[in-house]
Amino acid sequence: MNIPLVSIACITYNQEKYITQTIEGFLCQKTTFPIEIIIHDDASTDDTPKIVEKYVKTNADLIFPIYQQVNQFSLGNKPLTSYVLPDCRGRYIAICEGDDYWTDPYKLQKQIDFMEYHPELSMCFTNSSIVDENNTITKVSRLDDDRKRNLSQLDIISGLVPPTNTIVMRNIGKEALEHLPTVVNGDILLSALMTEHGDAGYIDEVTACYRIHDQGVWSGKSKEYQTTNYVKTYLVLLELFRHKYEPILLRSISNGYAMLLEMYKKKMRESE
Repeated sequence: MNIPLVSIACITYNQEKYITQTIEGFLCQKTTFPIEIIIHDDASTDDTPKIVEKYVKTNADLIFPIYQQVNQFSLGNKPLTSYVLPDCRGRYIAICEGDDYWTDPYKLQKQIDFMEYHPELSMCFTNSSIVDENNTITKVSRLDDDRKRNLSQLDIISGLVPPTNTIVMRNIGKEALEHLPTVVNGDILLSALMTEHGDAGYIDEVTACYRIHDQGVWSGKSKEYQTTNYVKTYLVLLELFRHKYEPILLRSISNGYAMLLEMYKKKMRESE
């Protein structure tokens, strides 16, 4: 078997409604190089593992599953960094969770050509659309104009984060991402750590869809949950990058706490 140039990293949990579309988006990729697909199922209680296994049987040389018997996320382990990334053999890694999907069959080819031409970059990303649980497009462009460009580490620390389901990054080893398991929303932390090794390049095309639905690990959570974990992420960023970005990070943390305080005050008023 050929050593893959690109490893596709996919984590999934109870996404039987969406995982077929996700895998089909991987399999339709037209490339001049070999790829591998690593799918981690975190002990789903629905038919997600059965659907994954159906594809494994017909693509055994391409799809490599990891089936958990106990949900690792609930134990505080991050499937992406604890199980998937260490198994990625490719020189590059592309990420897409089991409820998102790719729409461009040349997505990987375009991004790898771009990365090979720009060795100074650590990663690249594209634009994506936003869809609901029924595949209805709710927003054609996920990115505002200020994110439609190459992004530096300072940009990312300031909140301009690439859509993770469009990222292709260099496989620089697990040690560079060792802090990811400590936070729930690792998107900004992933991009901040990667851009220690070079900027994130932008390709101005829509190649994927990001899904917002009630059962989403992030999008399905309350504003209070999201803000609390936003603050936790920025506290980790402060620990890592205080020497570079302390004023920016402290301002973000302060804003997060202020938002939580307003939510608490509103709850108190409503309970009176």
